[in-house]
Amino acid sequence: PLPFPPFFSPKSKTPSSPPPINHPTSGVRSSTTPPPGSSSTTLALLLFSTSLHFDSSATSEGTLIPDRNSAAFISCVGYIDKRKELDRNIKPRDGCKYYSALSMMASKVAYENKAYIETIVKDHWKISKEKPQLNSFFFAIKAMITILLLLPLGEQNHLMLMHGVQTSISLITRFPALDMSIARVASGMQKGRNQEQPLAYYHIRDKLKALLSETEKTKYIMTGHSLGGALAILFPAILLYHDEKLLLKRLEGVYTYGQPRVGDEEFCKFMENKLEEHKIPYFRFVYCNDMVPRLPYDDKEHWYKHFGTCLYYNRHYDGKFVHVLPNKNYFSVLHAVRMRINSVFELIRSFTIHYSKGPGYKEGWFLRVSRMIGLVILGVSAHSPQDYVNSTRLGSSDVFLPPEDM
Repeated sequence: PLPFPPFFSPKSKTPSSPPPINHPTSGVRSSTTPPPGSSSTTLALLLFSTSLHFDSSATSEGTLIPDRNSAAFISCVGYIDKRKELDRNIKPRDGCKYYSALSMMASKVAYENKAYIETIVKDHWKISKEKPQLNSFFFAIKAMITILLLLPLGEQNHLMLMHGVQTSISLITRFPALDMSIARVASGMQKGRNQEQPLAYYHIRDKLKALLSETEKTKYIMTGHSLGGALAILFPAILLYHDEKLLLKRLEGVYTYGQPRVGDEEFCKFMENKLEEHKIPYFRFVYCNDMVPRLPYDDKEHWYKHFGTCLYYNRHYDGKFVHVLPNKNYFSVLHAVRMRINSVFELIRSFTIHYSKGPGYKEGWFLRVSRMIGLVILGVSAHSPQDYVNSTRLGSSDVFLPPEDM
């Protein structure tokens, strides 16, 4: 049997006062006494809070509540992939490969709170106003869209975190019928929006205009993971509708990771033509059997389509340009066996990859459990940021060449 903790009496079955808890991130010492009848729950909370190094505040009853605004608080996404550093082997001179690796790390960090992002950007990425020689930075909103601003060397950098926008579904409310005959855009992203809140689109647009007006050489990149990727490509669509010439001119590119389909065939054709007209590259990254890019369906009964340059990576992180995803609609009896076998090899790889690729690629138990779940629910674990970060770092830069030159 497991021994009782030193502050729990086996005779009375009621907890005594636990020892003071040191929170390494805040330096606060607190002594709490759990209320009668809640010993097991409170004990679990105490141990959980201490082991994860959360900043916490004690309620009047003595229960520790994690401080979600602390720089030590991280989301589930953060626990799946704990890497904080940029890959120092990928330099700005590497062009699209550098942008893609930086964009994916920024997309991953955008899941976290403001304090955490500030710590990562300033202390780990070494990007701040005091480092004007650095030529890139980003600001994030809670919609998990990330905008990377690219400044010329020598220009002053800014770090702006827009966390006033509280929902990831408020970028658009409705895409009107345009004279370009855009038929339909995925409307599920607008459901549940608080009508009293301002749309994130206008907030982002105005902030971007203000920043871009400071110098003629500043450009920016839109990027995002999962739903954030969908919103990232819809943002320039609304810019086109509003004819925002300055923002379209300065848009260096769009990089999305594990992005679902966002519109019908007419919308896709319109966007492809307009992106080409404005010379805006759009790279859509898909890792192996990730289920999200294969949803909603693209078949005779549904109208969802993909567009842009699709870069597909297998479990070895070998990338290639594809016109159509393998098993494009996810649910397929023919591909189920192959997907399950691939999931088994991914689980095995999680125990060996740090030997072949280096300690920076070591996977934790949180992700390994996710890969075990992926054996049952195929394609779930393949959506994790870990595999997309690995793809941008280990994949060849040849995938960014025009298809005829590859």
